[in-house]
Amino acid sequence: MIDPPDLDGDNIEILAAPDLPKQAKKIQEFVSKLLTVEKIPSSSIVVLIADRMKRKDYESALHRVSLPSGLCWKGIENASKPGVTVETVARFKGLEGEVLVLWGLDELPRNERRGTLYVGISRAKSILALCGRDAICSDVLEGV
Repeated sequence: MIDPPDLDGDNIEILAAPDLPKQAKKIQEFVSKLLTVEKIPSSSIVVLIADRMKRKDYESALHRVSLPSGLCWKGIENASKPGVTVETVARFKGLEGEVLVLWGLDELPRNERRGTLYVGISRAKSILALCGRDAICSDVLEGV
């Protein structure tokens, strides 16, 4: 047994919306606020997609909503370019991000959810946001 750390940390942000386009919009609004109001560098923000089988659907939804200051959504292979990284949980394993948005749990098979959640959630260093339908976000919070 170990004792939990004395630091409580920030609450997990919930970006709940009923469908993919509205979820992408919630992420865009959240990330835009971090960039413009909180002045967090784009290189510190990562959007992780849990459902790798539907990666293209999630990426397409994000590319329909723009970021401020001419920034773009980019893959991990473009790390040196300015923008917000979008990657799958599986490909981001072993890496970290100051701010992390975990997205794509809605249709992830239940048998994959636990492991994907562990890897995805543990990548966040400072701020964690969950994006999905209300019911999924609530289920995740109950298990955290």
